[in-house]
Amino acid sequence: MHHFFLTLCLATSLFGVAEARTSSEKDEPNSIIITPASGDIIPGNRAPAVVPINGYVDSLTDVVVLNFTQSCGVVQISFNNLSDGSYYSTSINGTGTVIIPIGLSSGSWTVTFTLSNGDVYIGIFTI
Repeated sequence: MHHFFLTLCLATSLFGVAEARTSSEKDEPNSIIITPASGDIIPGNRAPAVVPINGYVDSLTDVVVLNFTQSCGVVQISFNNLSDGSYYSTSINGTGTVIIPIGLSSGSWTVTFTLSNGDVYIGIFTI
């Protein structure tokens, strides 16, 4: 434990302390909040549905990074800007980490994921 603390102190003194950034700064990734589109819970089951996708938007590099926690087959993805009406759609192989190079304009966005098995997930994020 002491070794870790000393290493941390040494690294901090050599490289400085990183400044905290606000979510409005362009180079900070924006998380995509993803939920099942139906919002239904199976009767008798009180556990929330497991969402097999998580991700974020990196405005600095203009990419969307998605992580699939299970293989989802071919996934249709639609991005819709609620602020200016911009729209973009693509299909990908929903396995592992997927990077989608896309320049999204500022605003509030929804993203719809339609999996090959018919499951639909909705995400929201703001740039």
